[in-house]
Amino acid sequence: MIEVRNLGFTARDTGTRLLDGIQLKIRPGERIGIVGPSGSGKSTLCYHLVGIHEQALVGKTEGLILFGGRPYDRYSPFGQICMLFQNPENQIFSSTVGDEVMFGLGEKSNGKVTQALKIVELEGYEQRSIFSLSLGEKQRVIIAALLATRPSMLILDEPTNSLDPPTANRLLDILSKLEIPVILVEHDLERIAGWADRVVEMEGGRIIGEGSPDVLFSYSKRKPRAFRLAEILSERYKLEPPSLVPHRLLKWMDTHQVRPYRTSNTPLSPPRSNLLQGFGREILRFEHVDCGYPGKIPVVSDINLSVHQGEIVALLGLNGTGKTTILKHVVGLLKPQRGRILIGGEDIAQQKPEDLFGKVGLVFQNPDYQIFD
Repeated sequence: MIEVRNLGFTARDTGTRLLDGIQLKIRPGERIGIVGPSGSGKSTLCYHLVGIHEQALVGKTEGLILFGGRPYDRYSPFGQICMLFQNPENQIFSSTVGDEVMFGLGEKSNGKVTQALKIVELEGYEQRSIFSLSLGEKQRVIIAALLATRPSMLILDEPTNSLDPPTANRLLDILSKLEIPVILVEHDLERIAGWADRVVEMEGGRIIGEGSPDVLFSYSKRKPRAFRLAEILSERYKLEPPSLVPHRLLKWMDTHQVRPYRTSNTPLSPPRSNLLQGFGREILRFEHVDCGYPGKIPVVSDINLSVHQGEIVALLGLNGTGKTTILKHVVGLLKPQRGRILIGGEDIAQQKPEDLFGKVGLVFQNPDYQIFD
């Protein structure tokens, strides 16, 4: 379907060789994982595969890419090879889910919109605001918009980086059901091992390894944890686990009654009553706060929280559980539906975001939105 012959790319500003001698074939229906450290050329290769390297990169390209036997320089793959970028919000053009999926379609496309949303498990979301969705949901909306155009291949550049494990696994399950070739750039070797038919490992702009997950990770320097565990079981205990794929390995361990060994029976210590000892005055307080968007049901209800000077607080939770919504309330971008938020002992209900400037700073998930020069 796609053949890459001796592809190279040199950045104009630095003279760095970002791709060097890439040889790759992509077959119909194949799931390919591309792994490698940051700066190894994964995204640069994807830009060339989708045919946007001249718009996205500045430098010199060498070699040849064939799509259906025809070279890219004579036949553009635009519309047939689609890509989900690392920051999905850069691909959003509409305010509602339905309009976003319909964006690249012509008239009488409602049926395609419904079908595409069903594939990504977002049925009934047509009228939902894009900006009320979690990151994982936004990614699935864009995938639906891409699939609605009936592409021949889909490329995703590190889509699971900011997703929690259940949301990431749900996305991979959706991708596994597609009948077109899918290329997934991924840092998590465990996920790639359980999902891909073939893994391509890159380093320094070169492909240094290629094969099925079992074959590639048997000699690669970068190994999934499940594979290292399988090696230990084989070498130390003369057992023969069937695969490095995590869910198969865990099933095999359960069948053979292989159990983790605890090195200590020391019980966990109870929470300390003097947890806040040594911290300064209270600087932030939530009192029975309901957080959400105007006219909508609360995303998070009845929050009671106190943060003191010098304290480091981690806000944890799955995608879509309201973490970002809570932070928007702290900086005044949203107002509580119930309860009070106090900063330095002062209720911020009547204050505008600019009034809080200098008291509270927020770094968004996408820092590009906060760069002005």
